Amino acid sequence: MGEKPVENSRFIVRMLGGFSVYYGERPIVSERSRNSKVTQLLEYLLMNRRRGVPQEELIEVLLAGEESESPANVLKNLIYRLMKLFIAADLPGDSCIYFQNGCYGFTQQIPCWMDVEAFEEAIAIARRTADREKKFGAYLEAMDLYQGDFLPRLLGETWAMVPAVRYQDLYRSCIQEAYALLSQSREISRLLGPIRRATTLYPYDESLHILYISCLFQLQRYKEAVAEYDRVVNLLFDDLGVGPSEELQELFQRITGKIQPLASSLDAIREDMSEGETQTGAYQCNFHDFTSTYRFVVRHIERSGQSAFLMLCSVTQWDGSVPAGGKDLREVSRAFQDAVRNSLRRGDICTRYSPSQFLLLLMDINQENCKVVANRIRDQFLRNIRRRDLRVHSKAISVVDIGKSIDQSVIGTGNLSWQ
Repeated sequence: MGEKPVENSRFIVRMLGGFSVYYGERPIVSERSRNSKVTQLLEYLLMNRRRGVPQEELIEVLLAGEESESPANVLKNLIYRLMKLFIAADLPGDSCIYFQNGCYGFTQQIPCWMDVEAFEEAIAIARRTADREKKFGAYLEAMDLYQGDFLPRLLGETWAMVPAVRYQDLYRSCIQEAYALLSQSREISRLLGPIRRATTLYPYDESLHILYISCLFQLQRYKEAVAEYDRVVNLLFDDLGVGPSEELQELFQRITGKIQPLASSLDAIREDMSEGETQTGAYQCNFHDFTSTYRFVVRHIERSGQSAFLMLCSVTQWDGSVPAGGKDLREVSRAFQDAVRNSLRRGDICTRYSPSQFLLLLMDINQENCKVVANRIRDQFLRNIRRRDLRVHSKAISVVDIGKSIDQSVIGTGNLSWQ
């Protein structure tokens, strides 16, 4: 089933997650080798090793967009340098690379094992095998063979993009088919490791996270499933600025519906619901819980006559644009989160609405004091981030002013400049 050969008399080629070529244990191209036209030539010949590749095709693939008076001579030089790689490994270069009828090719006289071929073969075996255990074993082998994107250093090359996408799709299909095979049994635990690894390869693929959380759910590991949900939601929010899909939210609701066992006493319920150690600052929760709390507060103050304000705090650059994504935005988001939480009282509630925005629910407060809170958050953020290129905007509206335009209740804009 495409297993890695142990004989020393064949080539071992890996293209998933990196690129390396060995003859037995002798490296031709190792994982640490730099990317070059020579390695690209070898990669292309290996991917087309069942045929001879016309000289014109190689020139188009390797030298497109480059000015040369004699591209054929440039290609010959690349072929010569490639042969030297084999000679350095004590192999005859002209026996590994041949030229015939205007075409170059990789030898078919020496056996060659390639991970991409073994990967496809394992999936094909899994799909045509009726025996459940053998089918799952083939899926596991395919998942183990897939170590990452196809030739990741060539993701910008046109010729490499099509197989890269195809192998990604095959890998995801492999995981989904294996999950479907075991989803109705306790054996689903055998997929936890492979699916977890898939989520590290593609951390922003929500469908993979859904499969992993579903496994935990089916194994009745509810608290782990909730913790994973929170981690994924924060990851997507921090790095992409997007919230969970409807499918992920529905899964979360199913999990939380199962998480509570039959209570033995009211004291036990209270103990389980408590925060534990006394936390300072505002209570922070996800947007779903914040929305539920907001709706309760609106109902409560209609009867109690208390006041509450909804405030939106946003961090922007001086031109009004959102701070750049990636690590920079994560640092801004973390500093802003700390400033918001530590500037509010224990009785206030906050949630992150986007990587650079927070919603606050301020209890027992008037509009004048909302300005004080906004300034306090701005100053605290200033101390945390120590940057001159950002500004903080804060707007608030009373939760009882349901029909009032938010622009009528604007606190104002705090211009942030480090001094």
